[in-house]
Amino acid sequence: MDRDSLYDAARQALSREGHEDGGPGFRLDCVDAVTRWVVAVAVEKAAATTLLDADIQGASTVEDLVDVADVQTQAADRRAGA
Repeated sequence: MDRDSLYDAARQALSREGHEDGGPGFRLDCVDAVTRWVVAVAVEKAAATTLLDADIQGASTVEDLVDVADVQTQAADRRAGA
């Protein structure tokens, strides 16, 4: 998993929702709840992880969401390697 693939997943999800400008700085706090969750599920699938609802709700931007997924994935990798 690399961050670019997570950004790609988010960008594609936002595009399907009618937002063509879905880069890392895209404001999730400016879209409806359904769009936020569509993006979150896309990032979860790309990262092969499950994000906490509070983390999804607390993310202001796509980058925030990717940061959370990245941290969770790294933690899971460390646990698997231990």
